[in-house]
Amino acid sequence: RQVLVELCPARYSQALMSAVTGLPPQPPSRLDILGTIHGGLLGHEFAAVLKAARDVGAAVVPVDRPQAAIRSRIGQILWHPRML
Repeated sequence: RQVLVELCPARYSQALMSAVTGLPPQPPSRLDILGTIHGGLLGHEFAAVLKAARDVGAAVVPVDRPQAAIRSRIGQILWHPRML
């Protein structure tokens, strides 16, 4: 069994830490908030997903690009001469 989550490795480790320790999550970043406008979950909302996967013995696999790569790609698109 596998659970694929749309998280980069950094966000995955943050969500996993929150799920394992039970500590309240850090406030979401602006990029995290913007990413949920068209659907999706905030990083701290993945804690319940990770706990459920652990309960059924499923492996969790993060399948997203690092946030820096996403920000770079967005910047390239927004600063393209056709967009200005």
